[in-house]
Amino acid sequence: MVSTFIGGYIDRRGAKGIIIAGIFLIALSTLGFGLTTRPMLLFLLSLITGIGDALLLPAVMSVIDTLSSYHTKERISGVKVFAESAGYFVGPLAAGAVTALLGFSEAFVALGIFLIVITAVTIVMPFRVKQP
Repeated sequence: MVSTFIGGYIDRRGAKGIIIAGIFLIALSTLGFGLTTRPMLLFLLSLITGIGDALLLPAVMSVIDTLSSYHTKERISGVKVFAESAGYFVGPLAAGAVTALLGFSEAFVALGIFLIVITAVTIVMPFRVKQP
């Protein structure tokens, strides 16, 4: 539901702030997954993750569209789809390895901290559109 309404906002205000908000919400909820065992809180954290995801995905697609030229859109979209598909394969393997190394809750805490760092990097990362 959130992503339905966020597209117009991205068109008016830009995508960077929405990307930062999406990553940050996912980071906080992932960190929370590692710090709680209460079922209701886990449910609420899942909702927050979904909202963060709904903010992030349309904003990323907007950035890809904005930063790619007419002649490279198809190739860049193909790379994005490949990266997503590879993530579906590699992500669970990497998560399993981290979980085996650190423990179940600690893996979520580590990922949450990593995503907070990614949020900070995204804040300072310049976002410039090259003119044709």
